[in-house]
Amino acid sequence: MKRNILVLLCLLLCAQALFAQTTKVRGRVIDALNGEGVPFVGLFLEGTTVGTSTDMEGNFFFETRNTESNILVCQILGYKTQSVKITLGAFNKVDFALELSENELTGVVVKADNRKIKRLRANIDKDRARNNPDLRPNYSCDVYNRMELDLTNPREQLRGKAFKRNFDFVFNYLDTSSVSGMEYLPVMISESIAKRYHSRNPSFDNERIVANQISGINPDANLLSQFTGSMHLKCNFYDSFVNAFDVEFPSPIQSGGLLYYNYFIVDSVQVADRKTYVVHYRPKNGISSPAFEGEMKIDAEEYALVSIHAKMKRGGNVNWLRDVVLDYEYSRLPDSSWFFKSDRLYADFSIALGDSTKAMSVIGTRQLSYSNISFDREDLKDAVKGSPVKVEAESNFHDEQYWAQVRPYDLSRKEKDIYEMVDKVKDAPLFNTLYDLVYTAINGYWDLGKIGLGPYHRIISFN
Repeated sequence: MKRNILVLLCLLLCAQALFAQTTKVRGRVIDALNGEGVPFVGLFLEGTTVGTSTDMEGNFFFETRNTESNILVCQILGYKTQSVKITLGAFNKVDFALELSENELTGVVVKADNRKIKRLRANIDKDRARNNPDLRPNYSCDVYNRMELDLTNPREQLRGKAFKRNFDFVFNYLDTSSVSGMEYLPVMISESIAKRYHSRNPSFDNERIVANQISGINPDANLLSQFTGSMHLKCNFYDSFVNAFDVEFPSPIQSGGLLYYNYFIVDSVQVADRKTYVVHYRPKNGISSPAFEGEMKIDAEEYALVSIHAKMKRGGNVNWLRDVVLDYEYSRLPDSSWFFKSDRLYADFSIALGDSTKAMSVIGTRQLSYSNISFDREDLKDAVKGSPVKVEAESNFHDEQYWAQVRPYDLSRKEKDIYEMVDKVKDAPLFNTLYDLVYTAINGYWDLGKIGLGPYHRIISFN
């Protein structure tokens, strides 16, 4: 029952699902002859640049909102190209068994040689100061932020009779994670629009939240606004270490990266009409500290980071984090500088309940989109003074018409349907009691109308 109550407290905050309507693809590519995974295989939606490549074990996954193509192509030199039709706006489990091409390649001699990698990394270091947005003297930008909390394996964790009697309908809104393949239920979502300010002299990074909503919560009672800004869990791969949930991961593009990772230049592609290197990286053998594995794209002329996919290495010594995935994209501005374009954080972690034998598995996701970038120092005059995050008084009172204009993309039918779940939860008999519990926990007082009873933690005391 304790587990169900905790989940229902989260349901009080629920809203439209963040990635419920995206196309999700997960699978593995193997050699048809020996059944072994094939690394570095390119997978992409036909006619687009949307896709990924397999890791060293042949596994892959990606998510996209692109609806231009539903044909997934699997391609690598030496094997026959394969393609399959996928379902847009849904989770797709797709596996490939590749056959060798008829035109066999002549024998070659392969020698270990990392000179190209060293040269590439040296150029990245040489141009690091120019390409790192946080090393600009100053900037301001608008940031759209969406955060979501999902309950994994909900059918197992929501088995109580009280839940089934009052909230059984929420199982109509289940989805599947492309990272783990596990089923989940969206239980919390927040959206915010913030103005971010950065300066190196004087040194500060802060933001002003101009719009915020946690759907399912009365705007007057929305006391969580200060925790929904984009400054929380801010990562930059140009730094030596990437901090995620107080865990330090060595950045794959840090100066000493060769101490932690092995690198493989697997391809060169055209991204926005610019030659771009595709580089795979994985932790060196014997590295026991938390580390990433994944893929990054590096601009071949200015050696800037175009995008990076970083997944926590399996078996990393992180007790409560089961999966961490970071996907960052950068864009080239008209003045030839590079800046943040978007980033997405995925974390799968467990929360202990009471004794150590019981735990709740939760997925947290956070996506940022950047716009209206300015390097004019005059724009810093509106920067927050004395606090890293400031919430404007009217930030919680914006209607759906406003949000439809400021979102980087339109909501799908499936996303909008989640609002119906919120309305049904509000009509359920347990909702008002649970809402009061959450409000009391946050505010410190039990709302009795004209008076409030509290602080609740001081009502009873004993020696």
